[in-house]
Amino acid sequence: MKSITELKRKFWIASAIVDHDSDATDQMIARLHGLMKANPELKIIPAHDLSVWK
Repeated sequence: MKSITELKRKFWIASAIVDHDSDATDQMIARLHGLMKANPELKIIPAHDLSVWK
């Protein structure tokens, strides 16, 4: 979630392993960030980030 709220990529090692298209990743992060700003009541819950589930 931090990458979406702060418009930042993951730590470089994690990004190198899973983000094979960095431009597409950056575009999706920006789109999700815009969606969150336009709809503050919307809850985005990534399946892999248990801290957001609480």
